[in-house]
Amino acid sequence: MQRKLTSYENVMENFLPAFRFRAAGIMASEYKINQQLSANLLGVTQASINKYLNGRVSDKVKQTGLRIDADSVRAFIKDAESGNTRGAKRWVCKMCQSYRSFNCSLIIK
Repeated sequence: MQRKLTSYENVMENFLPAFRFRAAGIMASEYKINQQLSANLLGVTQASINKYLNGRVSDKVKQTGLRIDADSVRAFIKDAESGNTRGAKRWVCKMCQSYRSFNCSLIIK
């Protein structure tokens, strides 16, 4: 029997890769943000951004990523680019909560 993931594990294994996939695509296509800046804003390596942009992720990540609200991702990008890290983190929490209804102890108030 597979054990149930904790809130933290669920976010790390399911939501964040999908969010990064979605955000990297929007950053590149709509904002023309280069891979290194995208990596800095998302807290990953440039190689990870390259992987997301070239679709070298699982089908689950792709499907989940495409369900994440694009307007919320754009709001995250705006806050992240302007240095409003608290606002950016709040957008991530909001998107994560709407992606999965689970009780998360990681919510940023």
